[in-house]
Amino acid sequence: MKLKNIISNLTAATTVQKVVTPANYCKIMEYKVVPFTATLDQRKQSTAVVAEQLGRLIMHYSNEGWKYIRLESVSTYVQPDPGCFGVGGKPGYMASYQMVVFSKESDNESVVSTHD
Repeated sequence: MKLKNIISNLTAATTVQKVVTPANYCKIMEYKVVPFTATLDQRKQSTAVVAEQLGRLIMHYSNEGWKYIRLESVSTYVQPDPGCFGVGGKPGYMASYQMVVFSKESDNESVVSTHD
């Protein structure tokens, strides 16, 4: 029996139960954000070393089923450190961090609600 006929029979059999068709399902996405700080000896290495480090990080998570999305720069304000009674205090400052974003489909499925 075709899926359409099964759905029609189920819908005709009861008016209280909503029939969920494959079109009503959507995959839930999971996201992982990983900090990335490259290290480079400017006297001996080029930016190719940074690219290699990023590539290894992407491959590591790809092997775990994660799909690389993008490299994001996140800026944050680091609060000042008042020190002890004002001695040794440090002013606040802006800092920028690189974050690697990955995603994958969750094993769970969600039913999309439809309004009639």
